[in-house]
Amino acid sequence: MKYLKRFNENFSTEKELHIEVIVDEILDYLKRNCIDKWEDIFMKAEHSNEVNDIIDHYIEDYSDLSDIKFWVCLELNDVYELKKLLPELEEKEEYEKCALIKNKLTNETHQ
Repeated sequence: MKYLKRFNENFSTEKELHIEVIVDEILDYLKRNCIDKWEDIFMKAEHSNEVNDIIDHYIEDYSDLSDIKFWVCLELNDVYELKKLLPELEEKEEYEKCALIKNKLTNETHQ
């Protein structure tokens, strides 16, 4: 909760936050707490609770939650986990998200 309070104090815009800003704040929080993998978020209740508090406070509907989860997953998941995510997104016909994952996979394999 203490991180959420600081987040509120530093944030001057209203509830109409862009998902990008929320994702950046979540990723910043995770980075400062040495969390660099998706599954590590859930290792400590403190971290998952802080992330949930940020999300709960600023999203307006389920599609926001889905988008936030996708962008955080895209940043934190490794190649294997991203490949596992592709069929699920294809089944839901989320082709833009599939393209983003494929682009990231291409970039990761060329490095």
